[in-house]
Amino acid sequence: MKFHFALLFYFSLFLFSCDDENDTENSEPATSIPQIEFSEVSFIDVPNDADSIIVRIKFSDLEMNLGLNYNDIEFPFNWKHYFSNKTGKYIDFENESYDDLLTIKNIDVIDTLPAFDSEYSYLYWDHSPNIYLSDGTQLDDTVYYQLNNFHTNLFVNYYFRKNSEDFELFDFRKQFETLNYHARFPRIPPTATINRYPITIQEGSIKIIVTSRTSGFIEYGMASFGFKPLFGGKDLKLRISIADRDLNVSNVVETDIIQIPL
Repeated sequence: MKFHFALLFYFSLFLFSCDDENDTENSEPATSIPQIEFSEVSFIDVPNDADSIIVRIKFSDLEMNLGLNYNDIEFPFNWKHYFSNKTGKYIDFENESYDDLLTIKNIDVIDTLPAFDSEYSYLYWDHSPNIYLSDGTQLDDTVYYQLNNFHTNLFVNYYFRKNSEDFELFDFRKQFETLNYHARFPRIPPTATINRYPITIQEGSIKIIVTSRTSGFIEYGMASFGFKPLFGGKDLKLRISIADRDLNVSNVVETDIIQIPL
């Protein structure tokens, strides 16, 4: 997802407007499962550029084994899961061959596979699989896959409503194929080595402020030219959770309702 310089400017204004970066008190004691609290959300109308939604949450985690770096791409943080046509489980290339991959050739004999010619076939069928043969060439086949949620660690879902209707999930993947606003926040260094708080870690549109050995804040800026066309005049809110590197998922928090102008 492209990071806009305008977002960086407004993101910085949002960050430095917050006065609780030295807050080290948690509402609940830290546990091995991350816990989060909603702090703040803001919509920034940016003239002649992508508009922005910036959200801030507070987190706590006993071990602070939070964050993923760009090179954290091996299982269980890989992007996509591919499957074995023998077991139906994730394929194990150390013990299975490429012939054991669940591909389009299996669709006639495995009736639980999703249709290939449906409107949303791209959600299940990978035309350019991230699989490489021993000679370094990419596998030329159409392979069944599922996205791995744990390739990211910050999960953000958009819910909207018109008038008094119930809130409805907006599925970015169905509307825009691969786009969603799940993200990775970077690894937090071992807090045992930190002598002074707060410390700040910034990567792209995500900023982490570590305020104690077990807590801090995550601030995430999302930029799009589509916020007004999609959600203008509607009520919008976000549901957010995070995961640690042991794949423990936090509680889910909801933001305040965001009003986006037409």
